Amino acid sequence: MNVLFGQIADLVAGKQILVVASGPLATLPFHVLLVSDPAAELLVEPVKYAQADWLARHAAVSVLPSVASLGTLRRLPRQSQASLAF
Repeated sequence: MNVLFGQIADLVAGKQILVVASGPLATLPFHVLLVSDPAAELLVEPVKYAQADWLARHAAVSVLPSVASLGTLRRLPRQSQASLAF
């Protein structure tokens, strides 16, 4: 995990990581970030990517919506799904 997290790798190992990303970063699948350099054979044979050292193998990763996303959702009009008024 040192490649991805550097000096804080010890603090992050085995913990749940909460990611709050916005903009284009929100589309990045953080679970599949590599935590160490891949072996040369992985780069030649993509079928061996299953052997890569993915972040999800070391820590639970939860991606949360950004504050801006929550604000946008609050402004969207909601249509009722109810068949009758309560």
